[in-house]
This record gives sequence, C-alpha cells and structure tokens, in this order.
Amino acid sequence: MLMKFLTQAERKETGGTCFIELQMCLLPEKTSLKKILTKHDYWRDDSVYVHADQPFYSVYKDVFGEGIHPNLETGSLDVCGVTYYRADQIDEIIRRADEAKPEGYSVLVDWLKEAKKHNGFYILGV
Repeated sequence: MLMKFLTQAERKETGGTCFIELQMCLLPEKTSLKKILTKHDYWRDDSVYVHADQPFYSVYKDVFGEGIHPNLETGSLDVCGVTYYRADQIDEIIRRADEAKPEGYSVLVDWLKEAKKHNGFYILGV
C-alpha cells in the first residue's frame, strides 16, 4: 500500500499523479504553525506515497489519530487536503502502527523514524 520511489519518473510510471503523499516537514522547529501549514511542496523523492485507489483512510485513520489542518483545527487525516503531524506525535503513531500492523506499516514505521529528525510530517491528500 505504501510506496517509495527513487525518481519522479518511476512514480509517474507507477500511477501518474493520483497519490496521497506523506512528506517530511523540513522547516525549522520554531516556524509558526500557520507557515508550516502553507509551506509544503509536492512530489519529493523522500516522501512515501499511497495510490489513491487504496483504502488508506479506513486502514490508517486510527493509526495517525488527529493532526492539524490548514484552518488550525485538529481532526482526522484529510485524504483530500493537508494534515500536519508534529514531531512529538510520531512515537505514538509508530506505537499504534506496530500494534495494529496494517498493510504496509513497516514501510511507514521506517519512514516515520526518519521524519522524527525533522519538524514532523504532512499527509498531502489527492
């Protein structure tokens, strides 16, 4: 379910642009939440991707729990918008993934361990 690509050409060959992207937030720790929620880009090589035809929300919504949306409110992940998770939430997300063991969780857990070195991560919806 969760995929990493070595190049953007490989991603395009696999399914074009119809992906949910999990992307590390590389902004400095003291960056305002408002800026964090507007300063992301798409299609990074260090991201993890889920093809949009996969049941990502139903499988992973409880693993991720609540994140922060661009309106600065918290809620479940938004597969059509942006959801941000702070670095201090990552250990709990890893714990829930290890406990639930949904499809692809080992790819997610390895990626989240890397994301802990940064300022959290985004889930960028389709």
